[in-house]
Amino acid sequence: MKSGNSFATSRKICLKEFLDDKTLNEINKSNNILAIEYLKAIKRINNNIIIPYTIKREGNDFSDTTLNLDTNFISATSIRETIYKKNTSNINILKKYVPNETFKLIDSLAVISNEDLFHVIKYNIIQNLNNLSNFNGVIEGLENRIIHSLNISKTYDEFIHNIKSKRYTMSSIKRLLLNILLNIKKVDFDELNKNNLNYAHILSISDKGKILLSEISKKSDVNILTSINNKTLLSLNNICKKSLQLDILATNIYYSLLNKKINKDYTNKL
Repeated sequence: MKSGNSFATSRKICLKEFLDDKTLNEINKSNNILAIEYLKAIKRINNNIIIPYTIKREGNDFSDTTLNLDTNFISATSIRETIYKKNTSNINILKKYVPNETFKLIDSLAVISNEDLFHVIKYNIIQNLNNLSNFNGVIEGLENRIIHSLNISKTYDEFIHNIKSKRYTMSSIKRLLLNILLNIKKVDFDELNKNNLNYAHILSISDKGKILLSEISKKSDVNILTSINNKTLLSLNNICKKSLQLDILATNIYYSLLNKKINKDYTNKL
């Protein structure tokens, strides 16, 4: 990493010294990378999981963007791409691959795409041209690359690809753009990361989930937030309130892009 490589590239270079190409290719697949990170977390927190159990991924690869109708399992990426394109015939195909309730939502709700968010992100970048380096994830002159890419990019995907380099992966770029969108500075992230966020903000729940949530509330020391009001806010410390404000901001951006009422977190009933 000191040579200028990303964490993912550095890990690949390191593992190449110990693994053959076939094994290395398997290790570098998204789900296997995630599994390894879970194992690292289990070891780090001394979890009582004695033998972690793995489940083989079936069907499409994680990053596949097109529908593969020859498999029973398609990727979440291809589902999202199909929804964004808003092709009625392809949307109907999804009925085979997602639960009925999910399909009803897909078929009825308006969709916010990355292109919709791109307009807001561009505005926030322009508003902060002189202090982009303060945002979490913007490192070592990356702000100059962001500004240059903004000038030559017409779409969100173009913007991401123009910023991308050997050192800056697409995933890290997407994260830092969300930080700019939500106004998350490095100092804010460090503060939230160092402190215990002792709450769970419940956005939606099924009838069965309500029963489970009731039992969790009796036994857990975590604040379960099902609605936001003055009593709720009084139960949280300043760090949790700061995090919750980011939740509310994200919700408000989403609903404003749908041309719907904001502050749903204060009125939403589960």
